[in-house]
Amino acid sequence: MKAIKREREKLRNTIKELEQHLAEKERELDARRKMKKAQMLDNDALKARVAAKEDRIKALESELKKLLQDVDQLQKELCEATEAQDANIEGQCITLKQCMEVPDEHEHLFLKNLSSDTFESLIAPLLERKAVKCLSVCSTYLKQDCVHYFSLLLANNLTLHCLWLTHETIDDEGVKILAHSLKNNKTLMFLSLDFNYSITAKSCQSLADLLCANRTLHSLSLSHTTINIFGARILVRSLEFNDILKWLVLDEQHRVSFPGVSRLKF
Repeated sequence: MKAIKREREKLRNTIKELEQHLAEKERELDARRKMKKAQMLDNDALKARVAAKEDRIKALESELKKLLQDVDQLQKELCEATEAQDANIEGQCITLKQCMEVPDEHEHLFLKNLSSDTFESLIAPLLERKAVKCLSVCSTYLKQDCVHYFSLLLANNLTLHCLWLTHETIDDEGVKILAHSLKNNKTLMFLSLDFNYSITAKSCQSLADLLCANRTLHSLSLSHTTINIFGARILVRSLEFNDILKWLVLDEQHRVSFPGVSRLKF
């Protein structure tokens, strides 16, 4: 009887140990299930975030494509509308008499490869024509005295809407003079200073002051200049004080420095 009793006691202990071991394994299995479930939830959340970002990228790409199409269409319409209204004045030796022979109805004037003195002698009578809405000056380096004179004319001009001074036509000192004169201009909406590699960060504060003061300029283009990141930051900060300007165009190299900044083009 004693031997049977000992065997029963031993069997009970064994069963108890097995039950404890089984309970421990069940707790371990339950913990693993919870961990796996949490990982699955994290994966689902991550997939949802990735999907949302992919949808956003697709939407932005679609919007960009439409904007580019709109720009192409506007450029095409502009070319078609002004094809018969453009006048080109080119060469170092053009005379005032030849200049005045350009018909009065031309709205767009293109001045190219002129000397600073020739430009200065022509610009006043040209701007007196109220039909002139757009002026493009290309490859015509303007001396400081000439820029002063031109800026005085622009300060009181009420007809010019678009101005291109491109391809080594103006430098930092000229930009400072021009920017000051345009602060109170009421008609100019587009200003391009592209392809002037003599424009650096030195004139950016003057351009920023212009953007803070002027209330009619819609676009300022400064691509293909030598403006560095410090000058670019000055210009971008000025956008905080200007809700009129639609586009500020900078060199492609600055794209990485200003991600997500609205009203910037590169």
